[in-house]
Amino acid sequence: MESKEIGNYRITGYLGGGGMGEVFLAEQKYWDETVAIKTIRKAGFYEDVLKNLEERFDHEARIQRQLQHNHIVRVEDYFIQDDGFYLVLEYMPGYEPAGNALAGLPTEAPPSRKVIRTVADELRIHPIPYERALGLFK
Repeated sequence: MESKEIGNYRITGYLGGGGMGEVFLAEQKYWDETVAIKTIRKAGFYEDVLKNLEERFDHEARIQRQLQHNHIVRVEDYFIQDDGFYLVLEYMPGYEPAGNALAGLPTEAPPSRKVIRTVADELRIHPIPYERALGLFK
């Protein structure tokens, strides 16, 4: 993979993607820190839909920046460059299965992830209810 630079970051890999965007692994050029960079996928959207996605992405960045918890990745940076929107997040190793599946690599979850799921289930720790989570993004 040819290395690409965005802002102060050098893209080093691909972590995954979905209908709205993609997430890349990157290194901060000056601090030698590994981060994840989330961006909007621009291809295939009508202009008005893309504008709505950009507004939602901006809103997501602002909300996530306010959240501070050990189980929520930190927002490290947010910027717009060359008409692209970039949300720089703390990198959490072990969340590569989606990217691996897209690249045709093994998707077996690491043992640590299985242990975390077991402990969370035992402690009855569950995600925020869907309706409540949606309310955060209105």
